[in-house]
Amino acid sequence: MAEENKNVSILVDIKSKGVLDSIRDIISNLSGFTLYDKTSQFKTQESHDLLILEAGEEPNRDLHFAHTMKTLGTVRNIFLTSSSKNPDILIEALRIGINEFFPQPINKDDIRSALLKLKAYKDSL
Repeated sequence: MAEENKNVSILVDIKSKGVLDSIRDIISNLSGFTLYDKTSQFKTQESHDLLILEAGEEPNRDLHFAHTMKTLGTVRNIFLTSSSKNPDILIEALRIGINEFFPQPINKDDIRSALLKLKAYKDSL
């Protein structure tokens, strides 16, 4: 059980199948990460180390969701991805404490690097 506590618990809320497949592929090739989909959060009611969220057609709603999850302590860190290059989305994301932003199409190396940095931080605690 202690080993599982060392895993980085990741909750995903990704709308685009291609982006979701890429995220799953990245995580499946790294050790020390456990992936949950958004629906499992509401079944388990546990907190997670990370939310990876895609801002979709209603970015304000998605950002509000992320802010609520972080404020309630449901997630400790948030990575955001979006196909939109609207600077207002990025500004609002920064205001609510998004840790990383990944424009789409996503760069797998950037996400892998951010995940490993988060894992190293968790391991140091």
